[in-house]
Amino acid sequence: MNNFKRLFKKLFCPPTVPAFNPVYRALAVTLLFFAAGAASGILFFLDDIRSPGIPCSVIIDGKVYSTEKLRTINYESILNRRIEKKFTVSAGKRKMTTTWKSFGAYADYDFFKSAVKGISNPEYVCSPDLPPAEIPLPLRLDPARARENLVALKVSWDQPETDARLNIYDGSIVPHRKGIFIDLIESLALLHSALRKGSDLIELAAGKIKPLVTADKLEKTDMSATLGHFDTHYARTSEARDRTHNVLLGAEMLSGQIIMPNSTWSFNGALGERTAARGFHYAPVIAGGELVEGMGGGTCQVASTLYAAVFFAAMEIVERQPHSRPSSYIKLGLDATVAYPNIDLKIKNPHPFPVVIKYTAGGGILKAEILGKNSHHKVIFIRKIERRIPFNEKVIEKKDLPAGLRVITQLGISGFVVQRFRIINRNSVSFRERSQDKYPPTTQIVVAGTNPDLALDSPGFQGKIPQKDSHLPYHAHSRLRMIQGQDVWDEAMHE
Repeated sequence: MNNFKRLFKKLFCPPTVPAFNPVYRALAVTLLFFAAGAASGILFFLDDIRSPGIPCSVIIDGKVYSTEKLRTINYESILNRRIEKKFTVSAGKRKMTTTWKSFGAYADYDFFKSAVKGISNPEYVCSPDLPPAEIPLPLRLDPARARENLVALKVSWDQPETDARLNIYDGSIVPHRKGIFIDLIESLALLHSALRKGSDLIELAAGKIKPLVTADKLEKTDMSATLGHFDTHYARTSEARDRTHNVLLGAEMLSGQIIMPNSTWSFNGALGERTAARGFHYAPVIAGGELVEGMGGGTCQVASTLYAAVFFAAMEIVERQPHSRPSSYIKLGLDATVAYPNIDLKIKNPHPFPVVIKYTAGGGILKAEILGKNSHHKVIFIRKIERRIPFNEKVIEKKDLPAGLRVITQLGISGFVVQRFRIINRNSVSFRERSQDKYPPTTQIVVAGTNPDLALDSPGFQGKIPQKDSHLPYHAHSRLRMIQGQDVWDEAMHE
């Protein structure tokens, strides 16, 4: 190192160096040549970092454009074309064609414009050796609007699983159907990805639910014995046609349902929501102890008839509520009210074999039966009215009705506190269950006229008279005993 310094001094500090020494001159020229080459290389390298070159063509939405063509394209039309593009969304066998715009797609126009102008800048020299660069479209989905569309599809496309069932008339098996449900979070992510890729078909994330009762489980179902049964009467008058329609429709939908051993069956789960789209009509229902119009009025009779049948079939009652007022079509203490989706009737099958629900209707009689193997049991139902609660009367005065006119628009019904016993006898062993039902009194509503200047025979007056409650006064015996078993049926009532 010291020798190199001395040599450098001799070359570039010439006080003591001979002016035209050829050796020194040659060494100096050589060193200057290498220094100039190194400097030129460094400058070339730095210039290459600053300006590596750009491709001569780019790909936008699957199409190839030259950098010269980019300077004249309508970038807004490219984005609008993708936003308004149609695509098909599907889940299972269901499909729907729509546009990305309707699903909440939007674009960042300023960002795209800057990107296009930047790569098509005429100051840059393109390199034909570089492959085409792809400019992704800055497309996004409005999360709120996309979720709104997905929720609408989920409501329409989700379907519950349907158990296999028996055709009670010919013994054939009605096959089961798997349920399907759309996963909103995962489906939203799939839509975001499909929008960026420009996909035309998107399969939403959907799960399948296997029903509990499949067709293979019913191939050897024995329904030779009637484990329990019960009959109720329904009206066949023209005034009750909508209610009767609902009773018959609900019974038809549930007939043939299977309850597997140790499984719990739900009335609301099996029958579903009572809507006009599913064939149900508006008819009177009990709400808060009063009769009002409601969708599916009459399905409580379907539930009550079934409840009484499973009661005598020695089934386990998981959930059941009595009505807020006694029902004339069934014995006090054997009724069950239902209201979708909150008030339900749930039954568990304690038998070691499947049971079948069977309904038949005709001549104004609805019959529910529980079919299966013969379990050789007997059920005794004992009901005792512990207390009767008198009803109150509410008078509504009307000035547009003549004085002295009184119309009972809602018949009063006494309230009851009922003790219930169920005794199940099987193989010489008896089990006793005890419970209590409470029925609050139903207020009697009377519409009374107060106008002394009106008379019933006034012209055009008859149409103003309110409709009278057509129900008969309700009466229940203080004690009731019913026995049901294989080839056994007995009923005794006492005041």
